[in-house]
Amino acid sequence: MNRKITAVLMFAIFIIAGCAAGAGGGADRDVITEQRIQASNANGVDQLIEWEEPRWLSNSSTRVYVDGEEWGTLSVLPDIRLSDVVEIRWWAPTRANAQYGAGHSAGVIQITRR
Repeated sequence: MNRKITAVLMFAIFIIAGCAAGAGGGADRDVITEQRIQASNANGVDQLIEWEEPRWLSNSSTRVYVDGEEWGTLSVLPDIRLSDVVEIRWWAPTRANAQYGAGHSAGVIQITRR
């Protein structure tokens, strides 16, 4: 009986430790920070996203916002100078619709410049 309790407790500790590490210990996969931008060898915003977070580019209808203003879809990414960018954030469709209103079913890439 004691072995079963010990095994269950060890399993619970393992699960809790794994969840804690995943919750706060890792990088936020919905943000490309200024540090990640500076550490990359990308030549542009489009290339950076393709290398760092390619899943953000899976739908050509994804909208792009720069400094809170809508610029269009993914086709505008080459027009944004990477050297001006301090953060790139992905908003999944549900959060994008809540943040920017209905009609963002492909999500939003939000870019913040200096």
